[in-house]
Amino acid sequence: LEACKKIDFTLFINTSSTSEYGIKDEPMKETDMLAPVNDYGITKAAATLYCQKESRRNSLPIITLRLFSVYGPYEAKNRLIPTLVSGAVKNIPIALSKPENVRDYLYIEDAVAAYMQASNMIHDPGAVYNIGTGIETNTQEVANMVLSLTKSTSELLWGKVAVQERQMEPSSWVADNAKAKNVLGWSPKYSLRDGLAETIAWFRLHGKLYE
Repeated sequence: LEACKKIDFTLFINTSSTSEYGIKDEPMKETDMLAPVNDYGITKAAATLYCQKESRRNSLPIITLRLFSVYGPYEAKNRLIPTLVSGAVKNIPIALSKPENVRDYLYIEDAVAAYMQASNMIHDPGAVYNIGTGIETNTQEVANMVLSLTKSTSELLWGKVAVQERQMEPSSWVADNAKAKNVLGWSPKYSLRDGLAETIAWFRLHGKLYE
């Protein structure tokens, strides 16, 4: 930001995380109090607040897109969907944590579309937008969908992956994306099933990158 302040930039988009919200029992809104429960969420919240301060104090075009659980090509191999897909296409047992863990899964093409849409607009100083589907899905449902799409015979080994401190699991994790829809004119185009199908097709071509 300090470097950007030296030039006449059009828009600075800060990428933040739903971990800033902490534990919520209903759809997360941009107006919710930030209450992170781990160090990662604290650093992301600090970055968002700093961006808002700079935007408002210095009248700079800075906004924040708060992404939910983005998946798709090139996702880190230790995350859920690459773990599921890589195991499923090989028909090997897949070690997982808990079937009831929930997320709002967002396909990468929809995430990119949100950046493109936001880049073509003038925003309120320091504006924050939730970028998520508004649909909550648990790990069991995602796993079953991957197995169905790949026609895999992999066994799901629940409870074999320990939940780390950074991964404290709330009972609800889903976006209220009304602001993104109403202000940005953005809404996701891919269903989870369609996004997973695209991811699986990509993985079949490029899976060796994960080896």
